[in-house]
Amino acid sequence: MKIKYVGVKVDGETAFAHLSGVALWMDGDEYEIKDDVAKRMLQHPDVFALADKQEPDTQTTTQTTTQTADTTSLTLTPGAEVKAPESTEPKDPAEPVASITVEGKVIVLDGLGKDELHDLAKRLGVAVHHASGPDKVIAALQAAFPATAE
Repeated sequence: MKIKYVGVKVDGETAFAHLSGVALWMDGDEYEIKDDVAKRMLQHPDVFALADKQEPDTQTTTQTTTQTADTTSLTLTPGAEVKAPESTEPKDPAEPVASITVEGKVIVLDGLGKDELHDLAKRLGVAVHHASGPDKVIAALQAAFPATAE
């Protein structure tokens, strides 16, 4: 299977070097890779994709069709990403609301997106890894600014 590098690293990518035989992938590089290794690489669509002008094998097409038919009946091209819709269900009133208290002000964290949470953490001087998900950022903020007992 012919695979191409679609990642964003300007200094190249070394992932799967020991399996693919390619020591360094640079922007737009395309190489013929064994099918079993290529399938593993394609599980990282932000880094690798099928090279253009190539039809996926029948097995891959069948798996994609089966998977999409069970979920949304959409056919996706290799490397496509589907984001889960945000829940529109109301929160259980018995479930606690994630919040912090900063200088006497309560800041509700529930409902804030990942970028908003990262921005808030930065403004408050709380160090979190840039790839941390919302739950981890909320946990870091709550650890830095514990709720006050009422």
